[in-house]
Amino acid sequence: MPSIRFSLLSPTFTAGVDQSQPELRVPSIKGQLRWWTRALLGNGKAEYDLFGGIQGRRNGYPDDDAVPGPFVFRLVTPNLRRAEAPLCPHDFDKGRRQALQPAENAEFELHWFPRLAARAEASAANLQKVIDAWLLLGAVGCRSNRAAGSVWRAGYQPNVTTFEQDIIDLKLPDHLAVRVLETDSEKLREVATDTLQGPMVDNALGFVRGNNRKASPLKLKIGRFSDGNRLIAVFDMRLGRASADEFNRAAQQLSQSNKGLGRSLQQAFNARPLTRATRQT
Repeated sequence: MPSIRFSLLSPTFTAGVDQSQPELRVPSIKGQLRWWTRALLGNGKAEYDLFGGIQGRRNGYPDDDAVPGPFVFRLVTPNLRRAEAPLCPHDFDKGRRQALQPAENAEFELHWFPRLAARAEASAANLQKVIDAWLLLGAVGCRSNRAAGSVWRAGYQPNVTTFEQDIIDLKLPDHLAVRVLETDSEKLREVATDTLQGPMVDNALGFVRGNNRKASPLKLKIGRFSDGNRLIAVFDMRLGRASADEFNRAAQQLSQSNKGLGRSLQQAFNARPLTRATRQT
């Protein structure tokens, strides 16, 4: 039975039926894996091949709307401390919530096994790729785009060069770019949440205005490297998200506003410009 072990590197805002009791459950992880499936493999049938759904006829399954997923997932959880944490560490006025607190050597185990053998066998390689991408680049829970709920493979503590090679080996599509950021702050989640809003940056950073909202195409997580923790940035340049030019303009605006994230992004772009002309890693 395939499995992976991982830990949390930042407070994680996720819960079950009782929203006052933080816990990490399989549905929250599957929600993230579905996102990474769409980002890596495209919308529609690829996602249904791995996880199923209730709109099969619209997603490549002409005989039935109710498509069962070919895999069953099980999660073994450690006993983590629960405590209040700020949703946005740079601004405590934005509220606090109960969260799972990261702890050294506290590891989750995610197991999966087939319940539809033929479909599971055909989809096994894609599922492994999606899980690998999530562990390297993803997170889970509320504020996961801004470095909360950062997940990390157990025992994995690479240098930057090794990590970048692992990203190359994932063979990401051209519309996803990744940068490991330099930062002069130990408060990485504070750097990740201290951004901007407004017409100049909304496309690249996302926004919430009443009923109008756009999820941030810039995803930030914390990774554990051989020289310490660093921020990892993922740039989603799919149609309707943001372009390389918009990400560059957002970095400039952040830097001009004396945001640590802006300085780190500009430093990364100076070392390797963000474009969509060639595969980005």
